[in-house]
Amino acid sequence: MNTPQSPSSVTNIDGAPAQPFRTPPPPPPPRRKSQKPMTSGNACMQQVGMGLLMGSLVGSSMGLLIGLAITLPSGIRGRKMFIIAGNSALKSTAFFAGLMGIGSALRCDDYTQDESSLFQTMKYNHLAINRSNHLYI
Repeated sequence: MNTPQSPSSVTNIDGAPAQPFRTPPPPPPPRRKSQKPMTSGNACMQQVGMGLLMGSLVGSSMGLLIGLAITLPSGIRGRKMFIIAGNSALKSTAFFAGLMGIGSALRCDDYTQDESSLFQTMKYNHLAINRSNHLYI
């Protein structure tokens, strides 16, 4: 007849005293898919405004540098130099601000990262072509 042994008398194969049985820790909770939050109209306008601001800062600095680079070597000084450099700065500010504003407006979309976009649609169409025609591109 088997008699239960006390935990102190139980040994491992190599003769060391056995450790009491411990339950493993519970598994971590399942992770949610991280999704890009939906952009509202206000967030989209903030993004466009930030593009306009960045474009105007880059454009004004580049226009001022170009205007000064044109006027200084040619010997133009005084009021005429400031008019030419300022005109160049204002024109390039308007151009770069418009360019960056339009670019940020195009990037602003109302879809999450996991929803289908043009790239996702193209990827799925590519997979469908590969499955049906066995064409690997």
